[in-house]
Amino acid sequence: METMQGLERTHHCGNLRKSDSGTEVVLTGWVSRRRDHGGLIFVDMRDRSGLVQIVFDAAAMSDFHKAETLRNEFVIAIKGKIRERSEDTVNPDLETGEIEVVVNELRILNKAKTPPFYIQDGIDSDENIRLKYRYLDLRRPEMQKNIMLRHRVAKIMRDYLDANDFLEIETPMLCIMNHQMAVATKASRVCRSTNKPVSEFGSRRAHGPWAATYGAKAAIIAGCSNTSNILTGVKNGVPSTGTMAHSFVTSYGSCVEGEHKAFCDYIKTHMGENLILLIDTYDTLKCGMLNAIRAFKENGIDDSYPYGYGIRLDSGDLAYLSIKVRKALDKHGLTKCKIFATNSLDEYLITDLERQGAKIDSYGVGDAIATSKAAPCFGNVYKLVQIGGEPVLKRSEDTIKLINPGFQITYRIIKADEDLGELYKADVTCLRGDATAKAIENGETFTIYDEQDRYKYKTFEAGTYTYRPLQDQVIKDGNRSCVKHTLMEKKAFYNDTLSHFSPSERRLINPHYFKVDISEEMREVKLGILERINREIAAFKID
Repeated sequence: METMQGLERTHHCGNLRKSDSGTEVVLTGWVSRRRDHGGLIFVDMRDRSGLVQIVFDAAAMSDFHKAETLRNEFVIAIKGKIRERSEDTVNPDLETGEIEVVVNELRILNKAKTPPFYIQDGIDSDENIRLKYRYLDLRRPEMQKNIMLRHRVAKIMRDYLDANDFLEIETPMLCIMNHQMAVATKASRVCRSTNKPVSEFGSRRAHGPWAATYGAKAAIIAGCSNTSNILTGVKNGVPSTGTMAHSFVTSYGSCVEGEHKAFCDYIKTHMGENLILLIDTYDTLKCGMLNAIRAFKENGIDDSYPYGYGIRLDSGDLAYLSIKVRKALDKHGLTKCKIFATNSLDEYLITDLERQGAKIDSYGVGDAIATSKAAPCFGNVYKLVQIGGEPVLKRSEDTIKLINPGFQITYRIIKADEDLGELYKADVTCLRGDATAKAIENGETFTIYDEQDRYKYKTFEAGTYTYRPLQDQVIKDGNRSCVKHTLMEKKAFYNDTLSHFSPSERRLINPHYFKVDISEEMREVKLGILERINREIAAFKID
């Protein structure tokens, strides 16, 4: 494949006109259609702006043979001169139909296989095929126009907001929140699968240094005891931890005695720290475990060592191996030697290890947490809900994308349980100052309904509940107005919040759904806006 080196696009295909005749241009785009007339090849070249006809003349260019290899959807760059078409070849249906570009240089930037459907409007193609090959479907002129229209509408809105002194903060805020909320959610699930400590070990698999550092922070808030990311520890004043690597062991030569020497040197150079020896480099039970016991004893490490010591299992049947290793360690008087387990763990594997009676004291979890592996995208979005005192919403065919309008406040409803103490029972989002909001703040009886099923409802009687608002003002007059909290304070807040949810809602498999509803007043405003929009759409026509 060739490159653009020495060339730089000067024009877009669909913007060329008769007034540009005689101009030398550099264009880039896709081959939309090719017609070979023997020594003369005509190609419809397409970019996001539209089509233009380009001409390859064997008598006028030295690399005509390359033009003969062109096929639909090849990505090309060309250099040539614009000329007017003869009167009998003008295409009145094409905005560039009065001109063509005579090519003197062709570069094939990328070849393409035959696409599964034609890249043109009005195609009769199965929607599932178009969605599967979405990157091809988005090249169609109709889709390109939709994208550009969306851009222009968004730009008008942004220009209006900018002119009225609003600041654009959506993207950085969503980037920060979505990534860390996804990691925290996964870390919470993993940590809830066991009552043993879990270490975050995912920096090597994280999506970049920033993601590793801030993902580790989110994981600690959501339950992890520590992280292997030193920068996270330094920035937030939390413990960083780690164990030896296989490469440390193999650097002493691939032999049993080399493993023993590696263990001894590691202990000597890390004395005064937590000592964890990795015992599965060659054979966990036949040499790794035995060499660890030998090295601990030779270097005076026993249950009196105040900083903690242990071994790490990183492969094999972790339940079986942990039981065997525990028995051997206890036999040699190393009863406080901890067994630390890693190896692509997640909440389901840890739950199963616990069910099997594994003798594991602590877990290290890497990519499952660092990449929020099972659900790597957290779908938090920013939408405008009120402007100039008027509630607004985004209408959508998908219920999940239908936005609640108006200036809102969410109340968390709390009730006392004689066995479990105070439990969170529901979150209710209201329009600020509406009847439901006033009833909650005054401790009066109120009822919430499932928005999708009106037969599902819950009444909270006066005097049986307390509440707290979930929103706090964080910026006032352009300045931070909320209290700063340390990472460990955030972790304590998370632990306290989690403890007030019912055990049936905290479980990993088939949990009960926590009630999240809106006030009747908000529902009425929402339906009123939708009904008005639907009437306007039904009556909307253009000439």
